[in-house]
Amino acid sequence: MEPRQDCNTSFEGEPDRWVHSACLLCSNGCGVDVAVKDGRIAGIRGAIDHPVNRGHLGPKGKYA
Repeated sequence: MEPRQDCNTSFEGEPDRWVHSACLLCSNGCGVDVAVKDGRIAGIRGAIDHPVNRGHLGPKGKYA
């Protein structure tokens, strides 16, 4: 799998911060970065340096 960074966000510009986490919607445990804007979760992107998903998001992680 080639590295790439999938992203699903609902805001304009940049978030206030990105918080590193893991997706637990299936058994893979993909590395993700969660976008925080105005104190709320505003999006998610795959962690490109994570050895499991290499920046990709699965369908559950991308659309949940």
